[in-house]
Amino acid sequence: MSFTTLDAAASNSAAPVANALCPTGSGHLGLLCVTEPLDLNGAEQLAERIQRLSLNCRCVVLDLSAAEFLDSDGVRALLRLSRELQTANRELRLVLQPGSPVERIFNLLRLGQCLRAYASLEEARAGQVRPS
Repeated sequence: MSFTTLDAAASNSAAPVANALCPTGSGHLGLLCVTEPLDLNGAEQLAERIQRLSLNCRCVVLDLSAAEFLDSDGVRALLRLSRELQTANRELRLVLQPGSPVERIFNLLRLGQCLRAYASLEEARAGQVRPS
């Protein structure tokens, strides 16, 4: 699975850099972009990356807008990661490309009831509520 780590403070273009932390009003915001399907093969790697990233930030933004697919293993991983982060007083925010297969799965499974999703990286960074 391929991941790109982004530094939100580096530029508006969100160029890939080594670390994914930027200061926010309530701590740090970590950004991670998934560029391949989130399935059995990638779910475990994703969990490891998010757990490492969340050690130094209060909020993890997971950009799934370039992900081609999300299967049941990916859904389980997202739900588990969200619960783990909440237990540690941290937050998981997802970026979903409107109209994408990943967004359709997200909506079909009504994951919006337990996961926070945003239509753009900018909205997720700001914590703006996604229109229903």
